[in-house]
Amino acid sequence: MGAMMGKDGFVSIGASVVGQIDSWSVNAGIGNPEITSYGDPARNYGYSIKEWSGSFSGTLGLADAQQITLLTNATTAANTTAAAVALRLNVTTGGSYWGGYAYVTGYTAGSRVGDKVSISFPFQGTGNLAYTSS
Repeated sequence: MGAMMGKDGFVSIGASVVGQIDSWSVNAGIGNPEITSYGDPARNYGYSIKEWSGSFSGTLGLADAQQITLLTNATTAANTTAAAVALRLNVTTGGSYWGGYAYVTGYTAGSRVGDKVSISFPFQGTGNLAYTSS
């Protein structure tokens, strides 16, 4: 398999592509609590609950309906339902991606003189994260 290029990716929430996004990341892990007992000669660990989170960021696009919805819902009572999030590796909708349900937990916006207005949306996964390969 050839190397994947970041230029071909995109982010979708539900069936809608989030416009003007140029970066995304996902962090997945599993807890490993200590389960050492008295008398054990070394520490022992077990596996517990899986978790995942991430973020996506890019240029603030006030003409992008999906960005406006995210901005509006991220810090209001409207953010009570997890949405289907897909972090795609290919320009084709049916391509490889990480996906699952997540809550967008807020946003960070910022700008510098002479630069674009940047926006970043962190999210917290709920349930399983799946990788689908095309």
